[in-house]
Amino acid sequence: MKSTSTYFIRLYKYNKKFGRFLVLVLVFLASIGLIIESVGLLEFPIVFEYAIWNLLMVATLPYLVYAIRLQFNFSSQVKLFYKKGIPMDSTEGFKYTKNAIKRNFTWTIILSLVVLISIVLHWLSSDTEIVADVLEYISISLLLFYLAVLLKLDIPATALLRPGNFLNYHTPDFFPTYLDNILQDSLLTFLDPRTRYQYDDWVIDITNKLHPEFESDEQDQIRIERAVERILLLLYLQNKIPDILSAETLKSHLLQVIDPGNYDNFISGKDSDMSIDVFEDILDILVDDVPEVFLLVDRLLIEIMVNPTAFDFSHTFIEVIIPEHVVEVRKPFKVLAYVLNLREEGDQRVVTVRADTSTQMEPRNTTIQIPLDESEEKIKELINRQKRLNGELVYSNRIIEILTYMLQVGDAVWLQFIPMNYGNHILNLSIQENSVHTYGTTTSIKVRLSIKNTLRKHGSKLSGIGGLIVPLVRYVFF
Repeated sequence: MKSTSTYFIRLYKYNKKFGRFLVLVLVFLASIGLIIESVGLLEFPIVFEYAIWNLLMVATLPYLVYAIRLQFNFSSQVKLFYKKGIPMDSTEGFKYTKNAIKRNFTWTIILSLVVLISIVLHWLSSDTEIVADVLEYISISLLLFYLAVLLKLDIPATALLRPGNFLNYHTPDFFPTYLDNILQDSLLTFLDPRTRYQYDDWVIDITNKLHPEFESDEQDQIRIERAVERILLLLYLQNKIPDILSAETLKSHLLQVIDPGNYDNFISGKDSDMSIDVFEDILDILVDDVPEVFLLVDRLLIEIMVNPTAFDFSHTFIEVIIPEHVVEVRKPFKVLAYVLNLREEGDQRVVTVRADTSTQMEPRNTTIQIPLDESEEKIKELINRQKRLNGELVYSNRIIEILTYMLQVGDAVWLQFIPMNYGNHILNLSIQENSVHTYGTTTSIKVRLSIKNTLRKHGSKLSGIGGLIVPLVRYVFF
C-alpha cells in the first residue's frame, strides 16, 4: 500500500505542470469575487465561494509537503556523503546549489502558510460581521503577495538528491573556452556537484565494462574518451529521432562499446547509480542550456549523411554555430567555432579564432589560439567509404563511428558574449592559420525581449503592489 506522502508527491508533480496556472486562476477568481461582493455589485453563492477557496488550498498543500520533504532529503543525503568521507560542501558549485534549494524551501513554507492564513481569514470574515471587510481585504492582500512570489519561484521536479535532479539549480562558476571532447566537456560544465561526483563513477563503470574489441589498437585514455563520447552521442540521437534510432538499434550500437556480459548492469546503473534513463533526462536539460553544441552534432550528421564530399582531406573542416537571435540583455549567450584537422602534417597545427563585436556587446574583441589534434587515417577510410556510397540515410555503425571521431578528434572554441541593449548586433568571426584567413563570417544577432520572462518579472511586481493597494482603494473609494 502506498504511503500518504507518495500521493502528495504525485499531486505535486501534477502541480508542477499545471499548479502555477491553477493558482493564478484561483487567486484571480477569489480576489475579484471578494472585491465584487464587497462593493455590492454581485453576491456569489456560498457553495461557489467555498469551492474556490478549498481548491486553492488543495493546489497549495502539495507545495508545503514537498518543500519539507525536499529539504529533509537534501540535508540527510549530504550527511550520508560525509559518512562516506566525501565533503560535498567543498565541491564546485555546491554552495550555490545549497543556497538555491534553501531559498526555495523557505519561500515555499512562507507562501504555503500565507495562503492558509488567507483562507482562514476569509472563513472568519463570513462569521464576524464587524471586521468582515478588514479580514476579507487582508486575505486578498495575502493572496496577491503569494502570487507575486510564486511567479518567481521554481521548485525541483523531485525531492530526491539523485544525479541530474538539481541541474536547474546549478549555475557554472566558469565556462571553458576550449572543448577537446565536445559532448563530454560541455556536459561536465553544467553538472551540479552531486551529479558530477556520480559522473566520475559512471566513467569508471564504462572503463570496467568496456568491450575488449572497442578501439583495441588505441591507448586506454583515448578508448575511454571515445567510448563516453559515443554513448552520449547515441543517447542524444535516440532522444532526438526515436523513430529512426529505436531502442533495439540503440542497444546494437551500445553493444559495440559495452561488453555484452555487462550490458544489463551498465544500462540499469547497478554499479554506478547512473542509469541510461538518468542520462537521457540530463541531456533533455542540456539541449536547452547548450543548444549550440547539439546543433553542431546535427550539422555534422547532415554533412556525413548527405554531403560527405564536404570533408576535403587537403583542407580543414570548419563549422561555426552563431545564434540568429537571443533573449534578454545582460544575459550571456554562446558561440561555438569547431575545427577538424583533415590534413596529415608532421608539425603541430595551430589556428587562431578572432571575434569582433559591435559597441553594444561585451567583450568587444576576443582572440584565441587552439592547437589542433592530429588527423587519423581511420576517419579518412570511413569518410571515403561514405563518399563512395554518395551518402547513406541510415544510422549505420559507420556513420556513428565517423561522428564519434569528429567529436573526439575535432577541437572547438566556446565563446561567451553579453549584449548590453536590445536590437540588432553585429558579430564578425574569423579563423586563420599562419596569418592566412581560412574562414570568415559576419552575422547580425537580434536581441529581443522575452515575453515569458517579462510577464513573470513584472507580473510578480504588479501582484505585490496590488497586495498593498487593494485595501487602500477599498477604504478610500468605497
